[in-house]
Amino acid sequence: MSLHAFAASLLLILAPQAVTADQDPLGELARMTDAVTRLNYEGTFVYAHAGQLQTMRVVHQADADGEREHLVSLDGDPREVVRDRDDVVCILADGKPVRLDHYQARGAFPGRGLGQLSDLEQLYGVAYGPTSRVAGRTVRMLEIQPRDQLRYGYRFWLDQATALPLKSEVLAADGEVLERVMFTDIQLHAVADPDRVAAIRARKAQVQAMVGDAPPTPDARSRRWQVNDLPPGFALADYRTYPDAGDGIDHLVFSDGLAMVSVYVEPANATQPLNGTHRSGAVSTFALVRDAHQVVVVGDVPMATAHIIGVAVNPSQAAH
Repeated sequence: MSLHAFAASLLLILAPQAVTADQDPLGELARMTDAVTRLNYEGTFVYAHAGQLQTMRVVHQADADGEREHLVSLDGDPREVVRDRDDVVCILADGKPVRLDHYQARGAFPGRGLGQLSDLEQLYGVAYGPTSRVAGRTVRMLEIQPRDQLRYGYRFWLDQATALPLKSEVLAADGEVLERVMFTDIQLHAVADPDRVAAIRARKAQVQAMVGDAPPTPDARSRRWQVNDLPPGFALADYRTYPDAGDGIDHLVFSDGLAMVSVYVEPANATQPLNGTHRSGAVSTFALVRDAHQVVVVGDVPMATAHIIGVAVNPSQAAH
């Protein structure tokens, strides 16, 4: 890249862009989703969830070859997430890596959309809030209010120059902050750094042999379970069947474009089946046994939504 081209791209990323009154808040949400995946950045953020604080370091690189990311916990239990394009591995506190699909790997970092944003206006009200500063940069708040009680509200503080979310909150109906993510420092780079890309790929290579084969690709012919009556706005985003002892584990993912709900179905443990509910921060968990199978619903949604989805899980007619 020539010096002139480098300088031009740097100005495009770092120069503040004026926010005019006719800008579309929904369009700003789309720009946020794009910024999280397209820009090159590194920084430290604090993740507050269920009464606990965790400090994370993120390095994100994106070039013509794809997206790469390395998340490392700086306190508490050691944990890493390594993303190499669509291949994601989580390294847990015990040092054992677990392969994740791209839905499971959203993790704490905000702003990764799950679907089309065009229908969000039917589910959420989206409006601009005040301008302030986060991590030394000018941000403008984007407030997202649900139109029903089946989903949470959100606030995103978007970097005025890039639309990268530097702070986010998940809100209950009564205004309680269930989850917060906030950068304490952030650096943006005009182009991907080959050394950082190589370091992420090297870290991924260290654990590649320990996690086995990649997750199975979705196959509509093997969908053994379905949810007959989804809450308004939610749709099936992904379906995978993972090999395991016995009948395997089915993983269904539903989203309304912002919120995500996972449904796991596997043969039930006859002696210790799971039944009941649990909430941790913004995450609701609902478990029941259906047709000798254990159904577990986990999602960043109110418990009522998890319950509606859980009780509607049934064997798929196509599987018979």
